[in-house]
Amino acid sequence: MPAKKGTKRVAEETPVNPLQETLRQHGVTKTEFSSIEEAIAHPLAPGLTEECRKMLLAVAPHCVCVRATDRTKQQAACVEMLTDIFQGIVEAMQAEIDTEVAKLSEVEATKTVLEAKVQETQAAFDESSAAFRARKMTLADAAKEVIAAKATLADKEKNQRQGDAAHEEAREEKETLETALAQEFCRLRDGEIEGEEVKTAYDKLASLASKLGLEDSLITALPASMMKKPSERGSFDAMVVAQL
Repeated sequence: MPAKKGTKRVAEETPVNPLQETLRQHGVTKTEFSSIEEAIAHPLAPGLTEECRKMLLAVAPHCVCVRATDRTKQQAACVEMLTDIFQGIVEAMQAEIDTEVAKLSEVEATKTVLEAKVQETQAAFDESSAAFRARKMTLADAAKEVIAAKATLADKEKNQRQGDAAHEEAREEKETLETALAQEFCRLRDGEIEGEEVKTAYDKLASLASKLGLEDSLITALPASMMKKPSERGSFDAMVVAQL
């Protein structure tokens, strides 16, 4: 039925996401803030109960997104608590790396012993082969020892390669997290840089964005939106940022 003359259609209002609204007010994108959320939810965050995580996730936008000079004592205390938590995560990751390094050292020590054993056993094997008929049983035992020693050495070398890969992966994850939080993320978030520095900072973060499975169209529009100061972002830029 057509609308009666003189009546107005009431547009349906889209519900406002409280978190996105808070981030928008402070000129922070969801992608930028997601690093904070991930750190709070990180399994290595020291001594955080589920309720404590929920509390920190609720108050973090109202503290971290506020410039340091504008924070209240309570906001500053919250930021300090988050800083301690992030440092605890880094220290826990470093402890895991140290543990892996210690394991690698043990493997290296064992490898040296096994290599010496292989050489020793091989020497016995060579000596026994000269008197094969007289020492057939001794030769057979020595051959078994060689095979067992080589198999053990191969297992240890495999463990070492796996340990190397785990160590490198943990190190890269640690460096990526530290760099993103301490440098480019903070500087783009707060609009502290201009000119070529903005492009340089974004380029360092672009590799992280490409690993998030974003659509090509969004990745294409992302640089223009992210590289603007928060105060210069228009409605389209805000829409692009909101998709992250």
